Amino acid sequence: MAFVATARLAARAASRSRSRASPLLAMAASSASQLPWVTPPLLLGCVRTKVSERAQRRKNLRKMKSQKGAKLPMLKDTLRKLYLRTHPDLFGRYPEQQRANEESYKELLGILDAIEKHNEFPPAKSLVLPFYLKTPVEGAFKEVDLQLRTTGGACNTLVEEALGRFFGDCGLPQAFQWGEGSWGKAVGKDAVENSNLGFDKEEEARDKARKEAEAAAKREEQIRQSAPAYNPVDSGTTTEDASIEKLLSELNEVFEIVAAVPLMDEEEYGELREHFMKGPGLDEIDERGYSIKAGTHRIWKGERDLTKLTEGVDTDSALILQRILLHTLNIERKVREMITNGGVDPDDEVESEENSEPKK
Repeated sequence: MAFVATARLAARAASRSRSRASPLLAMAASSASQLPWVTPPLLLGCVRTKVSERAQRRKNLRKMKSQKGAKLPMLKDTLRKLYLRTHPDLFGRYPEQQRANEESYKELLGILDAIEKHNEFPPAKSLVLPFYLKTPVEGAFKEVDLQLRTTGGACNTLVEEALGRFFGDCGLPQAFQWGEGSWGKAVGKDAVENSNLGFDKEEEARDKARKEAEAAAKREEQIRQSAPAYNPVDSGTTTEDASIEKLLSELNEVFEIVAAVPLMDEEEYGELREHFMKGPGLDEIDERGYSIKAGTHRIWKGERDLTKLTEGVDTDSALILQRILLHTLNIERKVREMITNGGVDPDDEVESEENSEPKK
């Protein structure tokens, strides 16, 4: 009868899954207030030149950005908010909307990566990218289309206008800041050269991603090896039914959900988030003789040193904290892979490949 409410919530979440219950999450974003969109004035009589139209657009953008004194959010922060409103579908309940969001997100990230990471001008395109936003009504979505046109050159004003309108339709801040070095503008002594001018930095980016993945894998292995060995004498529980191995096995999915709590969308998973962050979720576990609440909150705040997390707790509690930390690292790894893949869940790619293989 232990952890009744916790198990009930976890079971409810798991039962909503079609294929798996992996809380692969996206990234959290800082809050920012919306800025009103300013439409350009109507053209009066004569046809304006492209130069004057561009100048007018720039003027309107500057006006929009200066209407509030608060610091403008970076583009990447607004994209994180967009991601949380469209993805992930934690339990794979709406594959059609999820697939459309992933395809649109991948196309958009490809263009923005060229602009912000590789300092390239995006190729000439006219796109309509559909995004399905979650609403408070279960299973109901709001479709918002991003209408984007690029010219193959320095069309930053066109792109910024289109993104601003789209973000506004999504209920997000319309004004934003580009990252340093965007649109071929090298900054600082370590600035990446514009590959349109003959430099190619894709291999450098891939090498950096490989090194980050290797470092993350090494850190995860170190945490596994540094975990305290199970010792029945030191265990906080003594009965066979309450053994730590049995607990880790039975509540593994619960610990995975605990690791994902800080990144859960409040509208869709508010009850689950509240249960663990402010409700009795962690207290129910501690009441069974463990001490994981303080360590779990430190994990949520960013602590990744297992030695610090388990300082002063018994062996069983340390093993539970280790399991939560390993789930946290696994989620972070999947998020990095998803970003590298342009917004596509790496687990979905594996499943797609397996399903596409001919059956023998």
